[in-house]
Amino acid sequence: MALTTTTLSGAVAAGTGAGLVNTTLTLAAHTTPSGIPPQKEWLIVDAEIMLVTDTTLSPTLAVVRGYAGTQALAHSNLAAVQYGLASDFSAYQGQQTPGPGAYYLAGKTTAQEVTATGATGSTAAAITGYSAGFLNCTGTSGAGINLPVPQVGDEWAINNKTTGALNVYSVGATINGTTGTTAYAITATATSRRGPSAPPRAPGRSSATHNRRSGGGLARR
Repeated sequence: MALTTTTLSGAVAAGTGAGLVNTTLTLAAHTTPSGIPPQKEWLIVDAEIMLVTDTTLSPTLAVVRGYAGTQALAHSNLAAVQYGLASDFSAYQGQQTPGPGAYYLAGKTTAQEVTATGATGSTAAAITGYSAGFLNCTGTSGAGINLPVPQVGDEWAINNKTTGALNVYSVGATINGTTGTTAYAITATATSRRGPSAPPRAPGRSSATHNRRSGGGLARR
């Protein structure tokens, strides 16, 4: 089954303390995927995976945060969310993985074929998951993609193969000093190329700013 894309309805604070965090959150829309039970339902927002434990009050869901080795991060209102069967996410088939980051070491997709959509950050094609990633973007001129709120060291290589300008958003973050709900347009088209890995950052110099290059651009934090 394919993953379903929606958005958060309300901001979510970062989890506190060690270990898994149980809480509730509300989505703009939610339909329980076919196959549950026996399978489990996961959702991903920015770079955090959550296990859905109760859908009685859908679209308000009870979840276990910081699942599969991820961190319980803060998320902005209207942040992109994808949900579905655990088997849709990786070869782990819904099993909790040992240790921080273990899900991503074996389960992440490092390249994505993306069809740009929408005219705003909340309607643009949602990009979820962990970087580094290569995004090969097609679609009509003026359509967009919505990148996750970045963590230190994140980078996205973006190849614009739309018919014209590709609008890049990052709801909840900033792009070159501008709020991520305002489009950053990549107007040049280019063949695929990857940017260099993000260099190490000194402690205390973290920011939530994406940087871009046009065409086969690099987005990094």
